[in-house]
Amino acid sequence: MSTLPRPDLPPGAHRQLVDQLHDLHHRAGWPSLRALAREAGVSHTTVSKAFSRPALPAWGTLELLVEAMGGDTAAFHALWVTASTPVNSSAPPPRIAGRRAELDVVRRHLESGSGLLLVMGEAGIGKTALVTSAADTSGTHVAVGHCLPLSAQVPLLPFADALRRLLDVENGRWVREALAACPTYVEASLAPLLPGLDVGADRASTDDYARHRMFTAAASLLEALAQARPVGVLFEDLHWADGPTLDLLEHVVAGRTTIPVVGTWRTEDDGTSAETLEWLERVRRHPDVVQLQIPPLSCEETAEQLAMLGGRPNPDQVARIHARSEGRPLFTEHLAAHLDDDRVLPQQLFELLDRRLSGLEGDAWAIVRLLGVAARPLTSAQLEQASGLPRDRLISELHELHQRRLVRSGTADTVEMQHPLLAEATQRRLVPGEGVGVHRLLATVLGSGVTTSPAEVATHWQLAGEPTQEAEWRIAAAYDSAARFDWTQEAEHWLRTLELWPNDGQLIGNPPLSRATVYVSAMDALNESLQWDRAAALSDRAEAQLPGIDEAARAELLRRAAEYRGEREGLAIGLELVEQALEIYRRLPLGSGVLRAMNLKRQQLNNVGRFDEAGDLARSALDTAMLIGDRRAERHQLNSLAWYVGVDGRVSDARALLARGRALFDEGADPLGDLREAVIASDLLLVCGHDLAEIEEASSVGLEAAKQWGMDNVLAMMLHGNIATAQIRAGHVSRGAALVTVHPAAPWDAEHWPLHSVRIRVEALSGELDAAVQRIEMTWDEVVAEGEIELEVLCVAADVYFWHGSGDVALDRLVHALNAVVDSAPVRIVCPAVLALARAAAERTGQSASASAIHLEAWRDLCARARLDSTAHAGDEHVAAHALASVAEFARADGTATTDHWARAAAAWDSLARPHDAAYCRWRAAQCALRDGQGTVAASLLKRAAREAREHVPLARAIARTAGVG
Repeated sequence: MSTLPRPDLPPGAHRQLVDQLHDLHHRAGWPSLRALAREAGVSHTTVSKAFSRPALPAWGTLELLVEAMGGDTAAFHALWVTASTPVNSSAPPPRIAGRRAELDVVRRHLESGSGLLLVMGEAGIGKTALVTSAADTSGTHVAVGHCLPLSAQVPLLPFADALRRLLDVENGRWVREALAACPTYVEASLAPLLPGLDVGADRASTDDYARHRMFTAAASLLEALAQARPVGVLFEDLHWADGPTLDLLEHVVAGRTTIPVVGTWRTEDDGTSAETLEWLERVRRHPDVVQLQIPPLSCEETAEQLAMLGGRPNPDQVARIHARSEGRPLFTEHLAAHLDDDRVLPQQLFELLDRRLSGLEGDAWAIVRLLGVAARPLTSAQLEQASGLPRDRLISELHELHQRRLVRSGTADTVEMQHPLLAEATQRRLVPGEGVGVHRLLATVLGSGVTTSPAEVATHWQLAGEPTQEAEWRIAAAYDSAARFDWTQEAEHWLRTLELWPNDGQLIGNPPLSRATVYVSAMDALNESLQWDRAAALSDRAEAQLPGIDEAARAELLRRAAEYRGEREGLAIGLELVEQALEIYRRLPLGSGVLRAMNLKRQQLNNVGRFDEAGDLARSALDTAMLIGDRRAERHQLNSLAWYVGVDGRVSDARALLARGRALFDEGADPLGDLREAVIASDLLLVCGHDLAEIEEASSVGLEAAKQWGMDNVLAMMLHGNIATAQIRAGHVSRGAALVTVHPAAPWDAEHWPLHSVRIRVEALSGELDAAVQRIEMTWDEVVAEGEIELEVLCVAADVYFWHGSGDVALDRLVHALNAVVDSAPVRIVCPAVLALARAAAERTGQSASASAIHLEAWRDLCARARLDSTAHAGDEHVAAHALASVAEFARADGTATTDHWARAAAAWDSLARPHDAAYCRWRAAQCALRDGQGTVAASLLKRAAREAREHVPLARAIARTAGVG
């Protein structure tokens, strides 16, 4: 059916509830109002109102509807509670990032507190934004008084400012009525602060106790004002307040006033006088004074602030801005205009920071210059070595710089600039040529330590203009990145090393490396970091630029060429090149290179359907790994062999091989091996039809390893794709979709094909069939190499085209692929393609029986060669389900299908906990029942099928159409 009309609601919780309800209706396959009414036990009019009327439905009705559509009742109840809770429309939402806890503290103080709340923090930390938001969103009228640097010369200016703001309310009526309730001296005492009262000179007090009387009068007026409505006072920048203002505030607090007072105080301000600091120390000990220290914003809160400023930063931009601002909202606001360039220091911000550096010279400037250029903490020993200053002199200068709040002490005897942006401002102060020497000093000093990142040292040598030194450290940085599975950075270090390579082609590094070795390492790192196109281009460059290299290097380059050219030019070329590489390896001493070539050939043999040869090669590779004595390589080969053993039906033997590889290492000592094992195990269990719980359990260690080490490579994607596929098979499409990090609107890219494959399934099941067709065609064009037989992609494509209404589009491809592999491939690999072919054959026969009948027997014979019903597979529920469903599809093709055909297939899918497959079979069974006049049987089948088809939109629609016909 078509979508239901939606009520016109303003943004908010109620509209969100309605949107979620309509979205659930879509995912359930758009069941009719009458169908929902029957399921929920209410009238169809009640159902219509819940979807389409602006009034909020009762929770009882909503709960029944959500249950009928298979939704999450707890989540909907939370939405309903929020939507039904009255909102104070007069209070605007706070325009402040983060600060939820601090905002609540200030707001509660203004609404129900008393005494003084001191909101404290450094300049730019967001004190004003916090207290202003609290005042604007509280139910209290807050009078604001501002303390300014000049206010010390104008006594009681902030208090006068606050009182004048109160006098502006209702044209002064509120203040005048309060004064009328006060003793007569109050109005006269406050006359100097409130000229608008027009108090005559004869009434103004001039005796020696005038100030004390003014203090008492101010307290009395505030109390009288509070009798009419809630009132509070906010003093901004109390660190600049004059003495009388501070005295008056202390008097009000000491008098145990019931009026809430809030004051902001800038810490670490050079302009704060000693007398003011003494006042602070004295007053903060009073029981009615509370301090609230404002911390920097978190990275998530900085992202929120950037969004409020109108930006749409990506996570990397947010992280860079937060690192530079350290969560200071003022700095973030300035940096927000330069999201795409973290080298820019906005001029206004630079001038603000540069003033902090003015007057530095001599030894002080030398220290600041080192810390600023380093842009990181340095130990006192490193500073002493780099600056050349005697320790006593260095310590003396650091004391002075600390007092000026230019540097701060870190952990483990380190010193750093007070703020990262001060370091940037220092760098901008350098004159031409000045930085080169500083970078050389830092490279020398940091390079002599054992904890410094090699990449950092390499960068200093680069900025010092020393290419030979830089190249040595780039190689070390590449190895360091590889050890942390940071393949992206590893690739950049290798590529930079190639740029630095000396013209004479000599070996560099320790141990010495050849240029060919660096090319190979760069290619591998690019490949691991999902930069396949760059790796392929580098492979082409290497072939052209490295003539006359030794045999070992030639074999390595041939292996990479086999991979990249095999993808672009066809697997026949790839197999030819990898065999050339293996011929060379056989003449060389045994090493890991030959294993990598054997693995590549095994994968390519798989891709052309030569599974028997691939399995034999996996066994040979394991023997080779054991001869080499490389435990990681041995585990890799054990994992690979386990897959072939498992898909042959010996899952317990496969698990034993995986366990044997795992036992080679202590727990957590081989994270990449853990990830690879999880991919193999989850894929094997998928192929053999195991349930979601087993697949999730087999994946858990690999998921943890990928998360802990930040591994984002093809293996990690494949693991997430396997888990998502298992979720989808179990009927949990939305959960599977949540594991796919490829956004639906993101452009298609070959590097993320495992996730695009899952996205295709999600789009198809969600009813977005045009998008799924487009994505599957891109996969065929960009991922499936010439000569490759990709049965899994074909099965996904056949399903997409079936629901798209062009079910036979994949038929010819399926026939070609199965003809190539059906006689040799494991039955568990082949059976989904056999079922896809049977369904596509039934569709084509149904569309044109006369044109397709001559092919039907050929298709039957092709599927029979798969031996799905062989006694060798007796007891294999996974194979049995595909066999029964295939038989039913071929019976549909020639018009002999019965309810029993489909019912037996549905029961087989039930045993595998695959509700969508079972629902499809029951839908077909119901069609047979309707054909045979068994309306009651059909209705029962359709009702169960509808429940099982939740989150499969095209199937749910088809079931609903059949039910409507019935």
